[in-house]
Amino acid sequence: MMMRVGRCTFFLQAVQCAFLFTCLQLQHSHAFTIPRTARTSIRDSGIVTSTNLNLQDLKSGYDTDDGYERFLYSSKRKRLDGDPPTLKKNVVMNSTAAKHGIACAVEAAHSAGIVMTICVADAGGIPFAVERMDGVFAATVEIAMGKAKTAALFKKDTMLLENGSNTKDGAGRSSLLTAGYILMGGGVPLIVDDQVIGSCGVSGLSPQEDAEFAEIAIKAIQALI
Repeated sequence: MMMRVGRCTFFLQAVQCAFLFTCLQLQHSHAFTIPRTARTSIRDSGIVTSTNLNLQDLKSGYDTDDGYERFLYSSKRKRLDGDPPTLKKNVVMNSTAAKHGIACAVEAAHSAGIVMTICVADAGGIPFAVERMDGVFAATVEIAMGKAKTAALFKKDTMLLENGSNTKDGAGRSSLLTAGYILMGGGVPLIVDDQVIGSCGVSGLSPQEDAEFAEIAIKAIQALI
């Protein structure tokens, strides 16, 4: 019986020593610092019962006066200078707004006696809603979606991209044609506070008319903001 007790005691001591050794190794690596209160608890009972770390310490990264010796992000101390980083709040496109913009543009197209395909997309160029009017050819669906995506990702009207890629008098960026985007007029981004929140692409008409009806949808959505 005495031998069993002795073995158990030896085993517990070995585990405790291994734990303390691991903590000291981590502390020496400058990737982890144990507060004094935690080390005292380890020495006395082998169990960490308290620390002096709080949220403000994490945010500032500076030394504290109540026992936290160093705060390290990785292998080297990093301090935050100046104001902390912030994120901009912005308007987010939704399907209701997208359908509203499309409805306004389609109504204008009906009044003009023309047909088209129109797409309204989010900030990443992913469609929220697409409408293909009766009588317009099928290829306009993918073209309108491509124009909306291109306008969103380039953050500019696709008419500008078309003009830039067209070669005239030996000048132009024809290499843009290999980029995999729709460089044709009719894509318009929706920009709020210098941030793209969506876009519209129209196909089935002339480049100028496509852009005109895309603008109608964009302005209808802007009026909701």
